Amino acid sequence: MRVGESFNDSTVDLALGETLEVCLPETPSTGYRWQVTADGSPACEITGDAFTAPSATAPGRAGEHCWSVMAVRAGDGAIELQHRRRWQGAGEPGRIFKLHVRVGS
Repeated sequence: MRVGESFNDSTVDLALGETLEVCLPETPSTGYRWQVTADGSPACEITGDAFTAPSATAPGRAGEHCWSVMAVRAGDGAIELQHRRRWQGAGEPGRIFKLHVRVGS
């Protein structure tokens, strides 16, 4: 299953062993990057993290940052990502993405 920004503040149901892909737009040249603040544990585990840059003909455009999340045990978990500039410390993030995950057995 693949989810994006339209799933913010929603709940997804996964079967044990199923993989969820969370993909969000990211433009590193602005300094803003997504940071994982909740990884879905104990029900889920992040198994991959990759950024795909836009084509070379489109400098400054957003790419896509994706995380692979595997359902590792039955129960609930929360995934939270904050879009912020690392050098701005713990202040308010530009955006927050939250997803509640329910893993069935």
